[in-house]
Amino acid sequence: MRGALSEIGGEPIAVTGAGRTDAGVHASAQVAHFETSVERPNRRGCAAQTRWLPKEIAVQWATPVPGDFHAALLRALASYRYVLYSHPVRPALFAGRTGWFHLQLDLEGMREAADFLVGEHDFSSFRPRSARRRPRCGSCKRRDTCKRRVFPLDFTANAFLHHHGAQYRRCLVYVGKGKRPPQWIPS
Repeated sequence: MRGALSEIGGEPIAVTGAGRTDAGVHASAQVAHFETSVERPNRRGCAAQTRWLPKEIAVQWATPVPGDFHAALLRALASYRYVLYSHPVRPALFAGRTGWFHLQLDLEGMREAADFLVGEHDFSSFRPRSARRRPRCGSCKRRDTCKRRVFPLDFTANAFLHHHGAQYRRCLVYVGKGKRPPQWIPS
């Protein structure tokens, strides 16, 4: 984004984001801020910024902010949604955007396991050094669509470790395929 803004403004522009996402994770409602001497109508600025960005990124809105605004201090909670597709045949249209498991999963076991993730815990087992995080909610649903099973896995926390959401997903799938009981999660 820095390159796009610098190209539009004709000056070097530093961009600060509200948080980061792991590689391969798609963010929505990501907030960033920057300072520039260039003034443009918000609508024109969004279109111009998006033109110079990779196809995976689009600026939805822009607005002037007070001088003491800082995007990195904005994020109080972060939410992740992982979509898991449970079907014998891998998804073609959602390749790279959806997890896939070829066998039927135990939704109730996964829901019970997700409940164990809520609250403050030391997630050292997910990372070599100690790190305490406080997930506020974890849910596992199922949507039956055209005889396909789609599982949105939603997680919200005060912060996430690197690949933390993916680790949640792996643990829930382990429970869902019957390799471990839901009570395994706390251990």
